[in-house]
Amino acid sequence: MMKPNYIQKLPQTMQTNWETVVNMGGVPVANQWLSRELDKNRQEIVAKSEKFRRVKFDIDGSKTFISKSANGDEYVSFMLTDVFADNQGDTYSSELLLKWCDEINKGNSIVGDVNHEEYDEIVATYGSSDMVKQKLKEKGGIAKAVKAVFEKGKLWVKALIDKRYKKTIEKANGVSLEALVNTGSHKDEGDLLGFTFTVDQPAANPRAKITK
Repeated sequence: MMKPNYIQKLPQTMQTNWETVVNMGGVPVANQWLSRELDKNRQEIVAKSEKFRRVKFDIDGSKTFISKSANGDEYVSFMLTDVFADNQGDTYSSELLLKWCDEINKGNSIVGDVNHEEYDEIVATYGSSDMVKQKLKEKGGIAKAVKAVFEKGKLWVKALIDKRYKKTIEKANGVSLEALVNTGSHKDEGDLLGFTFTVDQPAANPRAKITK
């Protein structure tokens, strides 16, 4: 039988198991099984002490922070995070920031958007952390990180912007990190998933600035 779209979006193993249950008991039974599996995956994420962690940063809105390359591409540069405590007392290890830096520079890029709603929907829909990471990397965005530098405890990012959203980005008053990280105040494990330009959230790290 033709698999529904919501099944085709699942990992292959889960698709195969769903088809097996269909053959044994029908689609309603298979969907009940699937619902239980997705709930179980969400519970496993909680059990592993993973959570969606957001970190907000200051931007000086009075300055133009978009630069243009010789070929006309436009970029925004900013400090994404550092190893020092933010206003909530959270810190990130040098090893974790170096890992994220290397991933960006090796082409495992992250994308930026303008709100958290799509991230929240993906996390709520797909239970496993692997599926969350896959879906977030597949989504479109208004900026794409193309280069990173880790220097003196700070992780700097340069992102190519979609010119159609230039005015939106210029209005941003902060950048919010999207990542799956361990709980506790010291973050030394986790996956960098993306970032959002924010307009209505307070900054958690006053040292972070978008620069020209």
